[in-house]
Amino acid sequence: MIDKSQQGKGYGVSSLDACVEEFKKEFPSIGCVELIHYPDNDRAAAVYQKAGFQLTGASVKSAPGRIERDSRAENRTYEVVRRRYY
Repeated sequence: MIDKSQQGKGYGVSSLDACVEEFKKEFPSIGCVELIHYPDNDRAAAVYQKAGFQLTGASVKSAPGRIERDSRAENRTYEVVRRRYY
């Protein structure tokens, strides 16, 4: 997570780029990185989109304990999948 006072400065995208570069070095044959997020998390979605992670159209059931009580979504029992190829 990026401290709230430092958000909007590109640090999130830079961090994701650095992570993808590490995955490329460690796991070159895999060819992609996947992540998941709640569909109503617009801020995370924007950062992931800027970092090149595209929606796959798939969703996964949320792991027990990941469901937040204060969610705006009626059904926050699943998360959307994004993928970035390298």
